[in-house]
Amino acid sequence: MQKVKIGLIRVISFEDEKLIELHGRLIEKYFPSLQLISRC
Repeated sequence: MQKVKIGLIRVISFEDEKLIELHGRLIEKYFPSLQLISRC
């Protein structure tokens, strides 16, 4: 299955990289056909 890349625009920032990436990882977990790119 080919993944679809989508951008995720964050409106808040954290210093903790794991916390920053959490939202994108959760979306990818529930929608495995998506690959997210997160930017602030």
